[in-house]
Order: sequence, then C-alpha cells, then structure tokens
Amino acid sequence: MTRDFIQALLALATVMGAWFGAAALHLEWAFWVLVAGALCWAAFKWAMPRARKILVHYRELVRQGRGHERLLRVAGEHQARTEQLRLENEVLQSQLLERYGSGILEGRRRAIGELLASRTDAQLTPVAIQYEAGELMLAAQAVHESLPLVGSRWLLVVKGMNSVKAVSDLLK
Repeated sequence: MTRDFIQALLALATVMGAWFGAAALHLEWAFWVLVAGALCWAAFKWAMPRARKILVHYRELVRQGRGHERLLRVAGEHQARTEQLRLENEVLQSQLLERYGSGILEGRRRAIGELLASRTDAQLTPVAIQYEAGELMLAAQAVHESLPLVGSRWLLVVKGMNSVKAVSDLLK
C-alpha cells in the first residue's frame, strides 16, 4: 500500500513538474505532446501481453484447424469403410440365406433319401463312372430283382477295405 502511494505521488509530481516547466517556457503544447506520448506508451505496454496471448491463442486455433482437417479426412475414410462394410454385410447376409436354404433342402433330401433307402433291400453294383458338367455320374445295376426307389440315398463302399467313399442319390 505504501509503495503504491509513493508511486502515485511521484507520478503526479512528475506530471505537475512537466506542466509547470512547459508553462514557464510558454511551451504548453509540448506538455500535451508528452501526455499523448505517455498515453500511447501506456496503451502499448497494456496491449502487448494481451496481443501475445491472442496471437498464441490464434496459433493454437490454426493448429487445431489443421488437425480438424485431418480429422475430417479420417472421418471421411471411416465413413467410406463403413459403407463398404455395410455392402459386404448385405452380400454376406444374402449368401447366408441362400446357404441356409440349400442346407435345409439338403437336410430334407438326406432324410427322405435315408427313409427311401431303408424301405428296400436292393443292393447296387457300380458298372460305369462318368464325369459330366462338374458332377460325377455313377451307373449301377441292381443285384437282386427289387429295385431301389428314386430319391433314395446310397453309400458307396469299397468292398475290400469296407470304407465309405461317397454318398449318392438315385436319380433314375
């Protein structure tokens, strides 16, 4: 408190001394130039720290803005990847439904084929094999007079090894 009082007293004494000195020399205009210069200097001293803070804040905003552009670019990439994954998901879901449907049909064919094969005591002997249109065709002959039913399922067993090699549907 005492220090502030002394500084204020000295500042006022300096201003009064400048006024009386200028009045004694009939240079009052020089006093007003001195006051204007002092005001400019005070304004400069007051504004510089604030201008520095504003400049630092502006630089930070610019840096964040550049980061913002990068974030926008990354967000766009992620959005494109999300769209790509959504399309892939739709394709996979349609494939899943197709395979589910074909699995249901295969299960029905197996059940009906096993049922039809169990209703007959016919035995088939392979006589010819042909590969046609990506499928293996097997021609067989009935050993006994009883014929198997169309749609029945048969196991292809190698006699000497007694191992199952394939499952076949009777088409005709």
